[in-house]
Amino acid sequence: MSVSGQPTPGFLVWRLSMKWRAAVDRATAPLGLSHAHYSLLGSLLSMQSSGRMPSQRELADYCGLEPLYVSKLARTLDQAGLINRVPNPADTRAVQLSLTDRGKEVTSRAITIVQQLMDHLLQPLGGLNGQQTAEFSRELAVLLDVPHCAPAKELMMTDSPAPRLNPQITGKAERALGAILDRLLARTGTSFPQWTILAVTAAKGGSAGRDQLVAAIADGKIPESAVLTAISELTAAQLLETGLEQQIQFTEAGRARHRQIQTAIEEITSRIFDFPADDLATAGRVLTTVASRASTELASV
Repeated sequence: MSVSGQPTPGFLVWRLSMKWRAAVDRATAPLGLSHAHYSLLGSLLSMQSSGRMPSQRELADYCGLEPLYVSKLARTLDQAGLINRVPNPADTRAVQLSLTDRGKEVTSRAITIVQQLMDHLLQPLGGLNGQQTAEFSRELAVLLDVPHCAPAKELMMTDSPAPRLNPQITGKAERALGAILDRLLARTGTSFPQWTILAVTAAKGGSAGRDQLVAAIADGKIPESAVLTAISELTAAQLLETGLEQQIQFTEAGRARHRQIQTAIEEITSRIFDFPADDLATAGRVLTTVASRASTELASV
């Protein structure tokens, strides 16, 4: 959130990615998969289709997941009979990954399910094949490759086909932005639930009832118990205190902590989202629309 209380593009991307991941989790659950499983399997299918048997690190680099997390997921999928993990003949310390026949079949079914889901979510933009979706995908791809890509204007003028919005793109956007936030929070010893409470408290003018905070924050990703624990932790750290009428409010230290983190976030997002105002307005409108559609979908799944 910005100092003015209005959602920033970075906040909207984060909210969209959280809702999108939850929608994919629900859609692929009947196949015994989560969004993370699907991202790994889909990436492995893509690499395998081009004749590669990647190592766990190569697959991690490709799909944007941490190597240790990929190792954990790979063991689970191996036990489920969806992938094979075999020693790399060129490096005995590494393993190579490939889909089993059953893994290919399950991944293909999952891809069909997720494509249908995304086509539904993207109907406000014309569906998966809509022109607005292509433009939205191109903007996301530019953001994801900011450190390494050509200027946005040059990319928009290229004749190369725009990448279609897919779980890999949204997943990479989520993980890239999430990793930045995680690092910023780690520097101050603040957990994500704690930061969320600080941000919501600031948005409410620096004071809010306990029930208000819980209602504003608690959802499928941050359960009520975690919110209550984080409030207790912030109170113990003297960043929050209980004021009149049991209102939870900032201490001076809490206000300073929020300002420190918020300033760091705004400095980074101002560089990442360095686009013309009209483009940012379009992206914000698109993300808000798709996030709303995802919320509706979640309620019906």
